[in-house]
Amino acid sequence: MFETTIELTAPKSWKELNEKQLIYISWLFSQNDFTEEEILTYAFVRFCGLKVSSPQPFSTDKKKNFEEKKRWFKKKNFILSLDEQEVLWFSKQFKYLTSGIDEVIPLRKMSGKTHVDLRLRNVPLRQYLAIENYYQAFIFKKNPIFLDRLCACFYTNRKKFSDSNTEKFSRRFARLPFHMRYTVFLWYIGLKKVLKNHFPNYFIEMEVDPAETPTPPNMRKQIENMMRSLSSGDVTKVNDIYDVDTWSALAELDAKALEYKIMKSKIKK
Repeated sequence: MFETTIELTAPKSWKELNEKQLIYISWLFSQNDFTEEEILTYAFVRFCGLKVSSPQPFSTDKKKNFEEKKRWFKKKNFILSLDEQEVLWFSKQFKYLTSGIDEVIPLRKMSGKTHVDLRLRNVPLRQYLAIENYYQAFIFKKNPIFLDRLCACFYTNRKKFSDSNTEKFSRRFARLPFHMRYTVFLWYIGLKKVLKNHFPNYFIEMEVDPAETPTPPNMRKQIENMMRSLSSGDVTKVNDIYDVDTWSALAELDAKALEYKIMKSKIKK
């Protein structure tokens, strides 16, 4: 009797997702009606390149897909017989998908446009602020128009950025499937985590009462405070600051936040 080892390979983090996998996960996330268990199971089957090969194929009703206790999975020249618990065990290897979005490698091109640096290095501060503004607007207003504008701010073919052109350029992205545009939203969530790790003194999470309804941030006020800090109150410098590299500006804000934290602790003593 021969023992055969079957090795299934799949991405182990958000950053390892290829473009097709990212688009698929974006579709799952954007539906808003899949349970965590369903997302993980579908990811397991798709990422491992398996196909359901049971006498009764997957139902178009996704709820019925999880009712059968036994399924056969086919991959190239072998067939796996997995019961419900085994499928769930394998699916849990993809827990990273539902435990928080980490850095995402975005689609290289969208609507014929290439994106700027995925971490927004060497990108002017004005472009980062526009991206943040449309990201927040999409979260709280749920209007896809803001997602289109978020895409237009990121996929610019590295041309000089001006937010005055965003509305016009965003129209070409509106023609794309929603889940494809949603990959940009996922990318930015992951980037915010990267920025928080690099600039922990500036990006501080505020404690929020779970019982309270989240309120949108006052972006105008936040930008005014940012400019006041970077210009040290000199309004003649503000226009130039908008063109400063995003990471340089955030590094300065982080340093100022640390200085303030140290000074505050000394005063308390």
